Amino acid sequence: MDVRKVLHMNEGDQEYSYAQHSRFTQRLTAATKPILEAAIASLFPEAVLFGPLKLINAADLGCSAGPNTYSVISSIKRVVKKRCHELSLQVPEIQIYLNDLPRNDFSSLFRNLPATTSQQGRDFHLVDAKEEAAEGEEVTCFIMGTPGSFHRRLFPARCLHFVHSSYGIQWLSKVPAGLTSKEGFPINTGKMCISETSPPIVKQAYLEQFQEDFTHFLRSRSSEVLPKGLMILILQGRESGSIEFCYPWEMLARALSALISQGLIEQEKLDSFDVPYYNSTTEEVQLAVANEGSFEIQHMEILKLQGDDPDIEDIWVRGEKHSKNLRCFTEPLLSHHFGGEIMDQFYDTLTAFIVDRYSIQPTITTISIVAILKRKIY
Repeated sequence: MDVRKVLHMNEGDQEYSYAQHSRFTQRLTAATKPILEAAIASLFPEAVLFGPLKLINAADLGCSAGPNTYSVISSIKRVVKKRCHELSLQVPEIQIYLNDLPRNDFSSLFRNLPATTSQQGRDFHLVDAKEEAAEGEEVTCFIMGTPGSFHRRLFPARCLHFVHSSYGIQWLSKVPAGLTSKEGFPINTGKMCISETSPPIVKQAYLEQFQEDFTHFLRSRSSEVLPKGLMILILQGRESGSIEFCYPWEMLARALSALISQGLIEQEKLDSFDVPYYNSTTEEVQLAVANEGSFEIQHMEILKLQGDDPDIEDIWVRGEKHSKNLRCFTEPLLSHHFGGEIMDQFYDTLTAFIVDRYSIQPTITTISIVAILKRKIY
């Protein structure tokens, strides 16, 4: 599997698109908004170390194409303006790079950007009508698309003041090596990621791939982020000692096994499929940051949110909604390997499994790691 060519969210605004069903990440964005805005504000007055602030460069890595990116842009713009006014500084122009893999739906991302175009027709001025009316000033914000893998360099040296990445780092650059025997047979049979029953060698292979990828991510950003620049990283994780290594992939594997029992797909198709995804612990993140050495952790916390929609009481409606939320980001990988013709039946089966789980576990809790990293001065 070439992850760069296959990994993306469901595109457009259709029924199963990411834009329509990214409710969880929207709630996550709302929950982490105070942390994001406090991090941006902390760039001032230290920002004078960067030199005269005529331009602030920021990047949203793994932005996808939903409403969450627009919220991040709005927060950056609003906090920069507010802090500059408080410190009697000139409000700089802002340039924000939106990054994701090339298959990302950049067309929808820019088509739905809540913006007006300047007279020159080249830049986007993000306008909050009530805010601008209240403050009587518009902040110029240039938006640029930057397709490519964030596991490598994306930007010129020492150009970024601020980096944001939410729910991208748990995606690996490739399926880990070492998931087959010397004879070439799959060793994580019946699964598509780490599970409670996976052999220790599978868990080790995923951990090593995460460590390698996260190190490449940090090393690439160390060249691009200015000294004392900040990164806020939000990734799906797990608590230390937890066996919930890769939710929701365990449940998806069970649904696929049900289709195998019905003769709709072959067992070998499941056994040969592994997803490039790893839920890390805070200790694993801390170790990678310390070993790479370019950043110091200013803040780290675990955030627990209900993974499904807490406002829906009917378990079948809630299960169907949760299944659609999972479909919007898992379907491209699954349809590439198993074929698009079984996807409707597969996600109907998944809905039934989710509802059954509610009888045992009424809520689904998702663990997120939130970390603020500061670039060291050297």
